[in-house]
Amino acid sequence: MTVDDLVEKATEQRRRGRLDEALISARKATTLDPGNADAFWQLALCQLDTGVAANAVGSLKRVTELAPLFARGWTRLGLALQDEGESEQAQECLEQAVKLKPDEVKALLKLAPMYQLNGQPEDELRVRAALDELVDLDVYDLNRLGILHQEKKDFYAAIRYYWRVAAQDPAGLFNLGLVFKTPEVSQDADAIDVWRRALERNPNYDRARVSIANLLPLLGKLRSKVLAIGETPLDPDQWYGHYINPFELLALEDDAYLDDSDAKTIQRAKKALLQEIDLEEGRVPWMPALLIDRSRAMAICEDLNDERLLSYHHHVFVNRDLSAFLSRGVLGHFLVDDWSSPLETIKLLEENPDGFGCWLSSRFAPQYDLVLTRAIGERCLPAVECLLDGRRWVRPEDEDRCFEGAQRQVDRMLVPLRKAAERSEKIKPTLVSIQAILAEGGLSEILKLLPVVFYKSQEEAAALVREISIACHNHHDDADSAKAILLLSQSFVLKSPSLQHRIEEDLKTLEERINAARKAEAHFILGRGMNCDLTREGIRFGEKFISAEEVRTVRWGTLITRTADIQKDTFQMVIRGLYGAEINIAAATTRNHDAQRQLFAKLIDAALTYLMPKVIKTTWKDLKEGKRVRVGNVTITHQGVEFLVKALFTSKTVVCPWSRLKSAIADGEVVLSDPANPKANLKLSLYETDNALALYLIAQGMD
Repeated sequence: MTVDDLVEKATEQRRRGRLDEALISARKATTLDPGNADAFWQLALCQLDTGVAANAVGSLKRVTELAPLFARGWTRLGLALQDEGESEQAQECLEQAVKLKPDEVKALLKLAPMYQLNGQPEDELRVRAALDELVDLDVYDLNRLGILHQEKKDFYAAIRYYWRVAAQDPAGLFNLGLVFKTPEVSQDADAIDVWRRALERNPNYDRARVSIANLLPLLGKLRSKVLAIGETPLDPDQWYGHYINPFELLALEDDAYLDDSDAKTIQRAKKALLQEIDLEEGRVPWMPALLIDRSRAMAICEDLNDERLLSYHHHVFVNRDLSAFLSRGVLGHFLVDDWSSPLETIKLLEENPDGFGCWLSSRFAPQYDLVLTRAIGERCLPAVECLLDGRRWVRPEDEDRCFEGAQRQVDRMLVPLRKAAERSEKIKPTLVSIQAILAEGGLSEILKLLPVVFYKSQEEAAALVREISIACHNHHDDADSAKAILLLSQSFVLKSPSLQHRIEEDLKTLEERINAARKAEAHFILGRGMNCDLTREGIRFGEKFISAEEVRTVRWGTLITRTADIQKDTFQMVIRGLYGAEINIAAATTRNHDAQRQLFAKLIDAALTYLMPKVIKTTWKDLKEGKRVRVGNVTITHQGVEFLVKALFTSKTVVCPWSRLKSAIADGEVVLSDPANPKANLKLSLYETDNALALYLIAQGMD
């Protein structure tokens, strides 16, 4: 028989359960043709069918060598290696199978728990998501997908999977509540509702009961705040704009329409309604603020002739909180009490999403937009918070309609922040000023409450704060204030993991720069226990402090004197600020000269790093404004340095332009000269002359 005949025979024998004969045929085929992948494949399958994976490993390895693109061969090899305890090699083989064939279900099914066991959440999520497209996942796998998305902070994807779990297991409802309760989602009313549903299914579900008990006090406080401000943000002339319930319009009882006799009751109620409209000129006594004409009233009541619409209106009618919200914007629908949730309506929405769900959504969305827009416009934070706390019963296609007006309100609220960002490069922003902008009208709090549909507004606000922070660092050289300002944005990006990550990266960069900038700081104690600290903020000596922004002159130097065998080093640094403030640091030593020099060298480095740039900047500002600045016995202007040149009987002042001025430091003095005029020269003692070094640095071209 040929090799192909033997392979075909082995296949048939294996199919009929004659494994011993199949093994003989397959093995003979591999002997006749050691390069035939089909022969080794049949041999491996026969060996696997005997239940001893170890016997098949060698054959399967030969299959993958001969047919490296055969995904099933890699899958079977991976499974066999796993049975033999070779987990690492098994995973590599299964990964190769999926790489060759992304829908290789058996490989995917084995890889998912492997990744879970090995702590590879990204890979596990990828594999389980692929399986969700290929097979019907069980409750465990769906729940794992929910957990993986939740851990990744992809909360809305987690919610979708937990809803699928909830259809079969109360644990899905419990996990849903946990996601709803996260600060990023912050739909606490929905959390209470799903936990109460979990308890309805399983009254002994203690985790749900405990979770409800822990959350209720917080929602009780919110309920009290909302009730204290009034039941609706809407003015009476805004009532009944999007919905009028025909049962309320007809002043019917809750159980109306439930039997045939109620048809006559409804007819009598219609007649009485029309009479009231005629007598009261459109006013209906039991519905304050409603002004309605006969034709509109008849059109509303006409819905009761349609059995489907009648049932929808009646369901809303008996849900008093829902009806009051749809008609008058009353907020009770969004508040949580200690006893019950509107579970009947929630179930109806799930059971009939295309019927009752669509009908309710078309009325709920515009009313929600009106109420939320008014609450934001009035800066009523409790009302905004409860409106965003859940029970937003709209279909996905109507979601955007809920926020059209609110988007415009928030956009207007961002105007002051935009203006602050525009001027931040020219005028140094302060932490207090940005805090005030974010606090005005509760902007920061409202941004924090808004759902992900407001991502662009939150992103813009965060970008504006970031822009201000960058300006504070790049244009005003204040990394500490930049960090403090950037931290303000953390409060309103909780619902956007991507924005949080971006801000965290910026904060990390700023922290690194702050640490680098602080390397030159000097901290030590002089005699008599006087603390001396020279930092980015300024100079502190004992109880005196001059901020870096207020420093106007700096000088320092060391005076060395010798008597007999004793050398005395006298170090002095004098710093003067606005309003006559002065700090004089002086120290003399006759021993440990090198140690003292190192100590004072650090103080000088700090002064050069933190104070001298401020002094030079201030001096240049004065010069550009046309001021004449004295440094010792010399006057400097924006044009250059004024020298007093003496002749035989007279003296005159000449100006050496900055571009021609020569400067040097020698023997503790700044030497200035004009190459075009040999008589124009002078010397300034660094030890005795305020800002002598600053003048030298300006002459060297530092600005």
